[in-house]
Amino acid sequence: MQPQAQLEHIAEEDKPILREKIRKKISRATALYLPAVILAIASLIVINAGELNFQNDSFQGIMNVFLVIGGALAARLYAAELMDLNKDLKSWEKKIIRGTVHEKTGNKIHIASHVIALDAHLAEKVNKGDNVEVQLSIKTETVIRLKKFTA
Repeated sequence: MQPQAQLEHIAEEDKPILREKIRKKISRATALYLPAVILAIASLIVINAGELNFQNDSFQGIMNVFLVIGGALAARLYAAELMDLNKDLKSWEKKIIRGTVHEKTGNKIHIASHVIALDAHLAEKVNKGDNVEVQLSIKTETVIRLKKFTA
């Protein structure tokens, strides 16, 4: 079976599913990036408040540079992740891929040139050689639905 990909409008019953999955991704991003930003800010405050005495002022300067760069990078990655997820929430379309699963590696399936990451409970339902229809959000490729069918 030749894989097919097309765009369709998101049905109203699929929107709550997509919202819930995006909320989980926001929680994961928050747990990953926010502690790094808070740690960088707290370290900058402790270092520059005079509670730590450095023998060499250049070491304090180097520490400041690394903490500012690390905190800014984590904040930028967090903001980019939130913007991508927000675009997915506002999107009116979903991508639908129909085809045969050529390979399954862990929670990832391969349909022709598409590699799709599935949740653990969805990955258990799919085996190599199954004909599937996968509905994905456009921007972050969050799986909305997965259906098996016979060719």
